[in-house]
Amino acid sequence: MKHANCHLHSIFSDAQFTPEQLVLIGKSLGYGAIILTDHETDGGCKRLLQAAKAVRMHSTSGIEFYGMEDGIELHLVGLDFDRNDPGIRALIQERCEVARRRAKARLEEGLALGMYSGITFQDVEDRYEEGTWLCIDSIINTMKAKKCVPEDFDWLLSAISCLKARKQRRRRNPRQMLSG
Repeated sequence: MKHANCHLHSIFSDAQFTPEQLVLIGKSLGYGAIILTDHETDGGCKRLLQAAKAVRMHSTSGIEFYGMEDGIELHLVGLDFDRNDPGIRALIQERCEVARRRAKARLEEGLALGMYSGITFQDVEDRYEEGTWLCIDSIINTMKAKKCVPEDFDWLLSAISCLKARKQRRRRNPRQMLSG
């Protein structure tokens, strides 16, 4: 095996490709192995594992969890875990529910501010499979699918990007943490 990609996201979190599409893309790029590490869900792992096996690629279970330590946001990638472990199942279910509530609150806030209309949270939930980590991308993709994207949508996306960049700048530099 020459190359592997051990950190991929799919439609089960904040990316645009299905697990099966990721396998085909990985195979076409010459990867010998890929691992799906969606945000706080393993909802797409079974599909990726099956698709990888069908084309003789190596793969294993994966997930990316978030955490906070001393006010610093951490991203923890877990690989090759027992997806049927009751503790892991409970943690994934809890984290998906937290994300669902957060996405619902963001949608309700946007609707209340008049930033967008013509969409309900039920529309978002109906568009995605169970086990999907719902986020602002889920809302935006549902709006696009329903064709209820506001005229100033580019402005909205720019505002979201600015807020994300601002949040990134407020985080401490990991190198500073190591040096004291």
